[in-house]
Amino acid sequence: MSTFVATVYGRLGKAPKEIATSTGTPMAAGQLAVVTAHAKNPDSVTWVALLAFGRNAEALLACGQGDMVSATGRVQVNSWVNADGETVEQLQLVADSLHSSRTVRARRSATARNTARTGAARGVPCPVEYLNV
Repeated sequence: MSTFVATVYGRLGKAPKEIATSTGTPMAAGQLAVVTAHAKNPDSVTWVALLAFGRNAEALLACGQGDMVSATGRVQVNSWVNADGETVEQLQLVADSLHSSRTVRARRSATARNTARTGAARGVPCPVEYLNV
């Protein structure tokens, strides 16, 4: 079986769902609408299932319906037989990296707090005690 890595960018179709694991590791699943428009079909959208673990799951769960999300990870094709007896296939991305406007804002806020704490914003050198943390 080949492993493919991809980056997808799109909007969440609905709020992601938290999934309980036996080990207690955070896990989340969501559906991402990725615009795949081209000349023959300018309105084309591909739905990609997102699966995230750990910190990526926490980041995904912080997002809501309609939020823009970028995810990079391993791509696989899931297939199953539906109630009508038809075989259905769906792309799934297992996220190794996940970003959204919410995760970027959270990191930016943390950076601002650290800068204020160390005094770097005022041009004050970082005290040695902070370097040994």
